[in-house]
Amino acid sequence: MSPHELLQNLLVMASSDGSIHHGEISLLANRCAKWGITDDEFQTMLENAVSKKSQLQLPLKSSDRENLLRELIHMMGADGHLSDAEKRLFATAAAVMKLSTTDLDRIIDEAIGS
Repeated sequence: MSPHELLQNLLVMASSDGSIHHGEISLLANRCAKWGITDDEFQTMLENAVSKKSQLQLPLKSSDRENLLRELIHMMGADGHLSDAEKRLFATAAAVMKLSTTDLDRIIDEAIGS
């Protein structure tokens, strides 16, 4: 999964509860800098996410799926509040990926511990 695809997924998660809060913006800005995403690219992706033109895109590779879920967990916690919409989106993604409970627990533990 490319950094652009990953960031677009984070934007979908951040906007899933109807707003993007300061902590989420901070995490998104950090990821843009880390992944080399320009301000113009970010603006376009943000507009797509807020207008609901974007949906969560699930990667095919297992390692990419686990990385996506870890990043989504970080995004969910970035504003200090886990909304029902965020929890539903995460649960749906995990279910579609057909992860075992053991694997999901491991991924959550890794994300929380990092």
